[in-house]
Amino acid sequence: MTRRRFLLGGALVLVIAGCGTSPPHPSTASSRPPAADAKTTSPATSPRDRAEADATSILASFVPPPGARKLRAAPTADGGTLGRPQVTSDTPDVIDDASWWQVPGQGPLAVLSWEASHVSRRFTSDGSGTGSGTAFDSWSLPPVSGVLDSRWLVVSALSDGGGGTELRAEAEVSYTPSRPAASLITAGAVHGVVVTALPGLNDRAKPPAPLIVTDPATVRSLVALVNGLPLSPPGVYSCPADTGGGVRLDFLSRVGAGKAGAPIVRSQVLAVAVAMSSGCGGVQLTINGTRTGLGSGPTAAEQALAIAGMHWRLFSPMPR
Repeated sequence: MTRRRFLLGGALVLVIAGCGTSPPHPSTASSRPPAADAKTTSPATSPRDRAEADATSILASFVPPPGARKLRAAPTADGGTLGRPQVTSDTPDVIDDASWWQVPGQGPLAVLSWEASHVSRRFTSDGSGTGSGTAFDSWSLPPVSGVLDSRWLVVSALSDGGGGTELRAEAEVSYTPSRPAASLITAGAVHGVVVTALPGLNDRAKPPAPLIVTDPATVRSLVALVNGLPLSPPGVYSCPADTGGGVRLDFLSRVGAGKAGAPIVRSQVLAVAVAMSSGCGGVQLTINGTRTGLGSGPTAAEQALAIAGMHWRLFSPMPR
């Protein structure tokens, strides 16, 4: 995902780019190790609560320079620049926590240099910039898959006009909100699933015929797969080639046999999930006409085929 960040009131635009894939399914092992403070909140708490607790932890890790004096409120210099978040995220689901400091006898760049050498080793340098007299450095922590999308510590420095520096220490944590109840498939109402392989532009083999799954345990597993996916985070994405392949799941309220030799009778479709195996992957879920984007990368399509026992190799432009 590409996450655009802007220094407010300044000339610099800092763009932090990453791989254009959606967050992995919560049960999928992450390629990045969990952060040291990822266990500070219970998994039972809401994503917003976890983001608030994480922001508090990040801000508490800020080390003020020697002689720094904590301010009760944001300084008013330069029109109150440090009173506003210095970096904006491209999602409304974000927690921003801040504290302010006055450092006598040192200029902004000297203070930021000191901070860079004293930041906790669990942080990774993430970016820096200047604009309209304000300079900043930022550091990041790994995301918590399916819960916390980004985690930043940002330190902004501004001259106080008397040989010293005013600082804003800022913790910014964006999160994936909890799925609304309307986006969850009612497990007990589903009695069958039609699994359809969707060939992409680069698939040369003919896909197998749609498979109707009625085994209760397999049906429950397919429902759990889709219900367990997080919401796709908002923002701008940079994706690999999207060839259109994937898997379609039609969740049925009832499946019954017609007359001898007649095809299976399909009753009401409760939900339709289309899992893509290329591009950014992910799942588009439609329930009662309402579409919800779910994040999983291309893994949900492969998992659905495996659960259903359908033997079909999905084409993906990315290495497996």
